[in-house]
Amino acid sequence: MSTEASNVKTSPSSSNSDTCGLACRRCGCRHFYVIYTRRAPGGKVVRRRECRNCNKRMTTIEQER
Repeated sequence: MSTEASNVKTSPSSSNSDTCGLACRRCGCRHFYVIYTRRAPGGKVVRRRECRNCNKRMTTIEQER
């Protein structure tokens, strides 16, 4: 078997689930508590989040649909 054949991905959705979403920059955890949410000008939502594993805090700015 060639090395190229062993690196072939069988489903495109499996690679997307590994790279999508928010991950903590300190520990890599993908689980967060939302501390507070507020609306910002321009239809945006600002959320302050805290990692459940290492307690690092971060702010996300999301475009409301």
